[in-house]
Amino acid sequence: MSGRVAWRRGAWRALIAIAAYARMARAGDGLDGAPSLGVTLASRPGAVSANAAGRTPAVCFGPLAVRLVSNGLGTSDQGGRPGARLRVEGRAELPVRSGAAWLGAGLERRSSAERASSSRLLEAGGLAHLGSVEVATRVAQVSLFVPQDPALVTSLASPPDTLPAVPHWEAREARQAAITSFESVVGWTHARWQIEASAGLALGPGITPVRLARMQTTRWLAPGLGLTLGFRSAGPRWLDERFVERPGAELGLRLEPGGGSSRSGPARKPSPAGARSSMVRIGDGRYAVRVRAPEAGRVALRGDFTGWEPVKLRPAGPGWWEVVIEMAPGLHQLQLSVDGGTWQPPPGVPTTLGTYGDEVGIVVAR
Repeated sequence: MSGRVAWRRGAWRALIAIAAYARMARAGDGLDGAPSLGVTLASRPGAVSANAAGRTPAVCFGPLAVRLVSNGLGTSDQGGRPGARLRVEGRAELPVRSGAAWLGAGLERRSSAERASSSRLLEAGGLAHLGSVEVATRVAQVSLFVPQDPALVTSLASPPDTLPAVPHWEAREARQAAITSFESVVGWTHARWQIEASAGLALGPGITPVRLARMQTTRWLAPGLGLTLGFRSAGPRWLDERFVERPGAELGLRLEPGGGSSRSGPARKPSPAGARSSMVRIGDGRYAVRVRAPEAGRVALRGDFTGWEPVKLRPAGPGWWEVVIEMAPGLHQLQLSVDGGTWQPPPGVPTTLGTYGDEVGIVVAR
């Protein structure tokens, strides 16, 4: 099979997998509360890329949530060389105070005009919400083909038209190596603006460490639609197909169906009739959150203090639902879902745009 045919097959597989996971993400019934889908189209001097990411609803085992996470990437450089990458990963997530931690394992499939390869993917990371700032750190390991520099050899079997025993440069095949990357990401959200900056390092046996740096600003124009302007460091394409020879800026569009709402866009689905909410401190960092939803059959709450994993409320009198949770002092974001419906800010609380552009409620724990 030629490299170009392999790339085409890999690209089609990536598109089919992305579509399947997108369908599962949209099919979330609200029990886990955190399916998502996002697509980013970016252009920069020397490269064009399309990136899609999604995660399915989670299956919960007590506080532990298990889900599938997928990421597909298609690129083309200035020379017209295409590249495709698909990652499918099973992830176990555990909420911790003001954030979450996760472990993941899966497969990565890469296709290019030269070759197609698959390898296992291992990942671990953590996330913390500090008011409107989000900090994440991840460590990942994957096996990649690393190009080798030509070797200077001397052989009696010299190339044609040369004398025997004359040194010459001989091309070497790319070798497979386990590459470990360390990356930290800081994100800040305010109104319609979202800024993300990341820095990291990629290490592997026999390679020079590769510095990773990226910054992206998103301006949400409408629900689910944002304009992005970013900067990406230079790097080798064998590590990331989006790298080019020199650092440069990139301009693109960010699409997130069901997210990325803005205050100028269409109004969100109204809260059920008679809905209202309150939060009362009961001591030792614990708060009782009460929601009035007379017609509801079930109510769930999620926020930065639960690692954005849903917590079910229990009936607490006619039309009332309640849950007792722990919150550290400070500003917190939260959302409610009634009968598995859309996640919305609790009725009667101030709102802002969350990390992923959706509308969240704001409360203060003292």
